[in-house]
Amino acid sequence: MKRDLDLMRSLLIQAEEATFGNATDSDWRTFKSYEVPPDVVVYHARLLFEQGLLHSESINLKGQDSNGRTVAKFCPDVLTNAGHDFLDLIQNDTVWQKTKNKVAETTGRISLDAFAEVAKTIALRMIMDSVS
Repeated sequence: MKRDLDLMRSLLIQAEEATFGNATDSDWRTFKSYEVPPDVVVYHARLLFEQGLLHSESINLKGQDSNGRTVAKFCPDVLTNAGHDFLDLIQNDTVWQKTKNKVAETTGRISLDAFAEVAKTIALRMIMDSVS
């Protein structure tokens, strides 16, 4: 399975919006996209956990929403500090698109750490351009 950075960004954004707490039935978050198969969501949540960006009690659950559709569920207790830092870099849509475009036109694929460095460079340039 190929890594989907757009999906990973969306998971981080949703995790940031989650309330902090222990993993109880009421804390389970349903990923808000029915276009993405649950196993793909679970795979990407695990990648975020392995990268140290997301702390989660459980990320391998599948459930059903109120309409009976199968959805991926995970309980993000909290973003890690590294997760907040990464999301701060990529949450801005302009930075996100410029970073994805730069990677696509040069290497095509890149590690998540290198992607963050490109995003950081683009964000800093935008800030410096607005200061001068």
